[in-house]
Amino acid sequence: MNVGRRDATQRMMHLLYEVGFRMKAMGLGDIGSFRMPITQIDLSDALGLSPVHVNRVLQSLRKEGLLDFKGSTVTIKDVNRVAAMSDFDPLYLHQGNGGEPWPGILPDAEQNEPLNA
Repeated sequence: MNVGRRDATQRMMHLLYEVGFRMKAMGLGDIGSFRMPITQIDLSDALGLSPVHVNRVLQSLRKEGLLDFKGSTVTIKDVNRVAAMSDFDPLYLHQGNGGEPWPGILPDAEQNEPLNA
């Protein structure tokens, strides 16, 4: 599924989960907690949404207890739900790992909890 077929919440969750996945794969963070110095305007451009809509989506996700985005740190509080909502498939990244498990990435989303949980 591509970004144009996702609703605003799915777009946000996919982006944040993918960034967390990439940060963990590179040893720079964790799926559940990572630095992401980006503005809501930049997020709106990346997701094809208005800045106002991005703000509303982030507020909604905070209220639901799914994530916190303070300063430049993203904390995904419910990794399982975000993984399900994001519909993220790491195979599309084509990192050439030859079918080997990703280093530091555990197969079950609940095992990739925030660093400070």
